[in-house]
Amino acid sequence: MVQIMNKFNIYQSVILVFILTGAPLIAKSAIVTKTFVGTIINGSLTGAQGTGSFSYEEDFITNGDEALDSNSGLTIMFSFDNQDFDETNDIDFDTFPVLTFFNFEPDSLDYFLFSENNDVDFENPDLVSLSMFSLFPSAGSFDFETDIDAAYVVPIPGAFWLLGSGLAGLVAFRKKNNRSIISDHFQ
Repeated sequence: MVQIMNKFNIYQSVILVFILTGAPLIAKSAIVTKTFVGTIINGSLTGAQGTGSFSYEEDFITNGDEALDSNSGLTIMFSFDNQDFDETNDIDFDTFPVLTFFNFEPDSLDYFLFSENNDVDFENPDLVSLSMFSLFPSAGSFDFETDIDAAYVVPIPGAFWLLGSGLAGLVAFRKKNNRSIISDHFQ
């Protein structure tokens, strides 16, 4: 009985020390941060690069094939063309960016910046959206590389302007001829 009381007093003492010193009784989850570089693969900005990082809580990865979003602790920072973006800038059809894992390693990052739906104002007026998906291990100083698909404003070709001005000219010519025919008829 004395041994049980001694053990009980030791446990009480340890708990009291933790409480008095402010030491946490439960360890917090480790935050994992990975870096990436993205390269635009199409259009006038082909070859331009943006850099970023994503962070997540390690405890959310339990079977190795999870998909994390910002509701499960995913944060993203991305810089492109002297502008900074984060996970709140991705408000597309799936609501949040998604980081997918395969065999406990990040495999894809579904991150979509769209000027019309997401209220993202790109400094480049020709740029409409940037989207990335697949992550590839990097041989450089970043953890991953990704391809960025860019969408641009489509200018109205000169042929449409020429067609429009031609049609406007025909309408104006037709109205002028109708007036002269009417005025000749009533004289």
